[in-house]
Amino acid sequence: MKPKVYVETTVLSYLAARPSRDAVTAGRQVITRRWWETEREKYNLVVSEAVEAECECGDPETVKRRQELLDEVSLFPVDQRILEVAKLLVVPGAIPMKAGPDAVHIAAAAVEECDFLLTWTFATSQTSGFGAK
Repeated sequence: MKPKVYVETTVLSYLAARPSRDAVTAGRQVITRRWWETEREKYNLVVSEAVEAECECGDPETVKRRQELLDEVSLFPVDQRILEVAKLLVVPGAIPMKAGPDAVHIAAAAVEECDFLLTWTFATSQTSGFGAK
């Protein structure tokens, strides 16, 4: 059986976007497209309704391209279990309140027993060391 991968919205957005002039973004787009073209067949790709809803926002042309990508993955609903786990993740020291939607993606991947969470969402910290403030 193929490993299950939860594909978060940022991945689909990089795939659907016009090539960026920003070097970092352009690099992520290239990496994402290369992975999509060469690796995705090795996995069972899934998204939640939260990803689907986020993909419906923005430029209509880009929305259309993201929706076409959604046709290539399995969709599952965001149910009460996912929302309960997401609420538990939004606490000081874990996921900040402003990143609540990210907690839903993490919870969805966990509740659906995904082997991997594929995302470009991350933040850098101004601190050094684990748990430092």
